[in-house]
Amino acid sequence: MDSAKQTSTPPKKLRPLIAEPPDDHDERGNLLNIALGATIVSRSGEASLDSSALMAVDGDPISGWTSPPGDLEQSLVVALPTRSRIDRIGVLNVTKAPGAGSLAFESSIDGVEFRPLGTIVAKQVEDLQLIAVPPTDSAFLRVTMKPGASSPRAISILSAQARGRELEVPRPGRLDGCWSVNEAKARFAQRGAHVRGIIEGEAPTFLDGGSDGRFFRLAWMRGPQYGMAGLSVSPDGKHLSGIVWYEEAIPLFFGTCWLGEQRACVNVLALPEEQVFRAFLDRVHRFPLYGLRFDSNGSLIAEESQDMLALLESFLRRNPAVPLRLAAHEFHEADAERNRARAQRELDSLKSELQRLQVELTHVTFVAIGSDHPRQQPLTEAQRGLYSSIDLELPPAPGSTMQ
Repeated sequence: MDSAKQTSTPPKKLRPLIAEPPDDHDERGNLLNIALGATIVSRSGEASLDSSALMAVDGDPISGWTSPPGDLEQSLVVALPTRSRIDRIGVLNVTKAPGAGSLAFESSIDGVEFRPLGTIVAKQVEDLQLIAVPPTDSAFLRVTMKPGASSPRAISILSAQARGRELEVPRPGRLDGCWSVNEAKARFAQRGAHVRGIIEGEAPTFLDGGSDGRFFRLAWMRGPQYGMAGLSVSPDGKHLSGIVWYEEAIPLFFGTCWLGEQRACVNVLALPEEQVFRAFLDRVHRFPLYGLRFDSNGSLIAEESQDMLALLESFLRRNPAVPLRLAAHEFHEADAERNRARAQRELDSLKSELQRLQVELTHVTFVAIGSDHPRQQPLTEAQRGLYSSIDLELPPAPGSTMQ
C-alpha cells in the first residue's frame, strides 16, 4: 500500500498524555521489535501512517496498528533480523476500542512461500496473550489481523508477538544508496557504522547517525525543526522501517512512521557534510555521536567508528579553546550502577582512541552518566537505544565561537 508523502509541519498532539508511564516488559522478549532489527517489508493497509502496521512491531505498548475504516482484515510481513526458531506467538490487544478477533501467523524462509504457523484468538484483555506453536525456523512472518463476530468500523492491536531464539548472528542490511521513503526520494551514505542522509520534501530532511549493529539511530533537521529517529533495514537491504520524533523521543512528540524501499539512483541528491552536526550544536548545544560503534562490553570498534571519529577529531582540533564535554548515557543494563559502569567503559575506550590519535584533550571533560538524571526517561527498546549514546556537549555560553 502506498503511503502519503511527509509534510514539513509537525503534527498536533497525536497521543494523549498518560498519568503512568507504560511498562514495556512484554515487548523485551519479542522478536518482532524494530529496535532488534525487525523490518516491515510489506503491508496491505492501515488507517493512517500514525497507526500503520509498523506500530505493531515498534515495541511501544501504547501505540497500535489500526485497519482502514470498513476494511478490517489486514496483513503485514516482517523480515526478522536473522533466521530464528519461533515457538510461541501472541498479541497485545486493545481494550478501549474494537480489537482484533484473531491473529493468524504464517512463516517463511525466503519471503515468498509462506506456511501456516498458528492462529491466536485475541481476547480484549490488558495482558499479553501467548500460545505455543511447533518450533519453526523462520526468516519472515506474515501476520493477518481479523475481526471477531461483531462488525466494528475499524479494528486495532497494540503489538504482534513472536517468541523464540535467533539461530544466527544478525546482519542488518546497509542504508547505503537511494530509497523511496513515504513516496519521497531519499539517499543515504554509510561508512562503517556512520550514516548521513537526505529525504526530499517541501523542505529536505537531513540526517546524521549510525548503526548499533541492529538498529540505526539518527538525528535529523528540517528547516528550524529537529528531532530523533530510529529505523531498521531488512537483511537483504531492500526495505526500511522507521519511527520519527520531534525534538525528544517521547510519545507526545511522535511524528510519523517511515516505510521505504530501495530504488535506483536517479537525479542523485546532494548529501550533507556537517549540517546536522552543526545545527544540533548551535540549537541544543549537544550532538549524539551515533556513528561510534561499541561492542557489548563497551569497547570501541575503531574500524566501524572511523568516519565518526574523524569528524569528532577534526572538531576537537579546531576548537582547542572551547570547554567541551563528552557525556556517556546508557539504559540497556539492569540497574543504574551497571549502566554507569558500561558508560564508563565506553568513555575510557573512546578517550584511549583519541589519545592514540594524539588529540589534545585538556579542554574536554569526560562524564559517565549512565541512566542517572535522564533528559527523558526512555519507555521502549527503541528509545533506550536512542538515549544510550555518547553526546558531545557545548556550554551554552553567549559569544562562544566554534570552528
